[in-house]
Amino acid sequence: MDARAIAAAAGGLALAAVLLWPVRPRVPRRFRRQSASAALRRLSPGPLARASSPAAAFAAGAAVYGAGIGLAAAIVAALAGWSLAIRARSALNVAEADQIAQFTSALANQSTVAPTVTEAVKDAAPLVTGRVGQAARTMAEEVWIGSLPEAADRFAATVGRPLAAMTANVLIEAHSGGIQWAKLVDILDTEAAAASETARHYHRHVGKTMGQIVITLAMAIGVVALTGMLADTSGQWLVSGDGQTIILSAAAVLGLLHAWVLGRAQRELK
Repeated sequence: MDARAIAAAAGGLALAAVLLWPVRPRVPRRFRRQSASAALRRLSPGPLARASSPAAAFAAGAAVYGAGIGLAAAIVAALAGWSLAIRARSALNVAEADQIAQFTSALANQSTVAPTVTEAVKDAAPLVTGRVGQAARTMAEEVWIGSLPEAADRFAATVGRPLAAMTANVLIEAHSGGIQWAKLVDILDTEAAAASETARHYHRHVGKTMGQIVITLAMAIGVVALTGMLADTSGQWLVSGDGQTIILSAAAVLGLLHAWVLGRAQRELK
């Protein structure tokens, strides 16, 4: 196996890492109570793979065809990583929207039977899964050693979503005795269910499109690379100045077009 084949294989493995490496969900900062070395060991491999793939793609492309092709490969790899990040964020939005809906539904049920708001939070929190459930259980623990308003505010800050803030406000007002909170929790539960369905709809029609973009970009790299390796005239053209200029220009145009689409999708996820 010559140097060109080794470099091509390295570039393919780097792109495969971006496509296949799992992405771990975000963990609330307040739950990260480990040393710096432990934090490094627990660092999610997905972002690391996406960050290193443009450099690996550039190194592979430059080694085989030259710096221009390397830059083109780096642009395509960066677009692929960005697409996968949006898809992962969309999937996380669906999961957390479902978790908030679980919590509001449990609170709506408990509001009719629990003698106090504190009891309702304590009984509802264990029914929720994921990051929101962890934050809810922490809130349920904190209300026994502190005040419910402070615990609810920390819950809203930890989850960082508008519905979590609305839930905290309802709990705080109910704790002060100023409202009939069962009716408001029912409304909140309806809003949370609608938000969960909206997140699901977005992921079905936009989030999955990100995977199609990545596959298309990977196929583009594969076609150019294989054509250059299998056809001598094509390989000579790719290593020439004109070939590298045209491929790099095409990659730049592709990057601009995808940046507009991906940027808009990312803004929608915030």
